[in-house]
Amino acid sequence: MSPFKKPLIIDNDCISNFQLAHVLEKVLKFWPSGNIKIPQRVLCEARAWSQHGVEVCEIIERLIASGEVELMTIDDNSEEETSAYLELRLKQPGLGAGESESIAIAKCRNYIVASDDGVATTKSKQLFPDVIIVTTADVLKMAQKDGFLKYTEIDLIWDTIKSERAKQLATLTKTK
Repeated sequence: MSPFKKPLIIDNDCISNFQLAHVLEKVLKFWPSGNIKIPQRVLCEARAWSQHGVEVCEIIERLIASGEVELMTIDDNSEEETSAYLELRLKQPGLGAGESESIAIAKCRNYIVASDDGVATTKSKQLFPDVIIVTTADVLKMAQKDGFLKYTEIDLIWDTIKSERAKQLATLTKTK
């Protein structure tokens, strides 16, 4: 059984990291159906990525169709969820719609958020201290504890993520 006892709602930065290492589909399929959640706004943001947005959305949509991953959205009938979302989205500079939706759903439904976004983590801890946020590294460690990955595989995944991020940073630096 997974070290996390609640459903995991995954934000775009973790999704992007797994895709950079070519393990997104594999990671999203590790845990039992229904444990992994993707917010609608996260999927919309991913669709706009120029580098691998189409491929990411195809993977996620295929996993949603098979029932392995669940698409989530703010419950418009829940004042608590809509208020939490608007508190994050409208009053917290630097938070996107995907991060705001992920944190609001996690707060109201008692889920765990997977995010590497430092601003989102800081704002979440300030506003909703009981929301648990884990990182890409934490998800990889969970996968190792559950027997889905060996430490050597995690090492390779982590090195690939770091290498691809360095390439992206170099490209951004060259275009400025």
